[in-house]
Amino acid sequence: MYDSTITYVGTGTERVRKEQNVMRVITRSPMFINWIALLLALVWLGLVWATVTPANDDFKQYWQAAINIREHNDPYVTTPDPHAPETAAKPQIAFPNPPLLAYLMLPFSFTSAEASLKIWFGLNLMLLAGLIAICIDVSDSQLVRRYWGVVVLLMAIAPPTRLSLQLGQVSILLALLAAGTYWLAYRRAAAAGVLLAFGALIKLYPGFVGLFFLRCGPRRVAWWGAIAGIATLIISLALHGPVPYQEYLRKVLFGGFYPYAAEFNISLVGFFQRLLVPSRFAIPIAAMPEVGWGAALAAICTVAILCWWAGANSAKPSPSLVHYSVYLCGMLLIAPVNGAYNLVALLIPATAGIRALELQPQKHLRFWLVLGLALACMPPGWSAGLPFYETLHTGWWILLLSPAIYGLAIVFGVMVWMARSRNDDHID
Repeated sequence: MYDSTITYVGTGTERVRKEQNVMRVITRSPMFINWIALLLALVWLGLVWATVTPANDDFKQYWQAAINIREHNDPYVTTPDPHAPETAAKPQIAFPNPPLLAYLMLPFSFTSAEASLKIWFGLNLMLLAGLIAICIDVSDSQLVRRYWGVVVLLMAIAPPTRLSLQLGQVSILLALLAAGTYWLAYRRAAAAGVLLAFGALIKLYPGFVGLFFLRCGPRRVAWWGAIAGIATLIISLALHGPVPYQEYLRKVLFGGFYPYAAEFNISLVGFFQRLLVPSRFAIPIAAMPEVGWGAALAAICTVAILCWWAGANSAKPSPSLVHYSVYLCGMLLIAPVNGAYNLVALLIPATAGIRALELQPQKHLRFWLVLGLALACMPPGWSAGLPFYETLHTGWWILLLSPAIYGLAIVFGVMVWMARSRNDDHID
């Protein structure tokens, strides 16, 4: 009896240990982690869906522009005239994009604003899935591919993604076009050029990455982009005439209504506008508009020079994703208006940086990359409701108002450093 009891207890202990070992293996399995992370991401996205409301969204700009095109053949009918009094501009819905986006949004003009917003949210989720899939593929990172579910979760909970989905922005679409352009560049140059052209015609600044292809190749992507852009302009002019483009130039580019100094604007122009140009968003350190614009122009030229200086990887038939990321980050810095939601595009340099660090482990670069991405995820309204909110909008304290600009600058610097590294020939 005693021996059998011992045997039974021992067998049970072994069984428990085996079960514990099995659970340990399961919980450490990448597949288990990935599916748990994916489930958490879906739960989070469901919560974001519950917060979406037409009362607080940017999509109504695109929806109204589509209605304006259909009814008036001009997407800028409800955009305030230049120098219109603020009280007169409030009830109007401004459309700050080139006309192409209004043409693309025409199908939404046949549904209500609320229904359109919900449909656009669903489409944005599909675009987000495509963006993540392409970034995982082009990065060629073993870590990123092994833990793809964690990438999905981190991307889903990142504040720029949440802002993009809640506001109904086109930032995920633009990021997907940028990633798709690189993905297709060395497979289908013509298709890559079409994506490049569409990005530039939805918002002008994505055209900056065309310089990457002129500098690093294949140049035919830039030429196809120019051809596709000109062809699109000719077709739209034939269908809608010159009025939409005339109004875009008059009301948007030269209208001066855009709030460059708002804290959501994570760009060099926004940074120096907050510091040196009087506005209703902040009390600058000094009222020197000319100096502010001059400093912004000097910073933009510096970024452009650094992009060109980063060079191309001559040891390979095609430049690395790190080189492309230099131009992508530079694009976000030099854009006059770069909402925090546009930082979803940093998934591209993030995955490129991880791959580079896999091949060349460098602790200092890993630290700066993580720090830059963390700061870039600081939402622009982080100080809302805090007792020092007004202080942060006054004088030198403005430097702490939008930490994301420093994060973007740090990621840009890391990408330039990696691109210029002597051992960059081994980074693909």
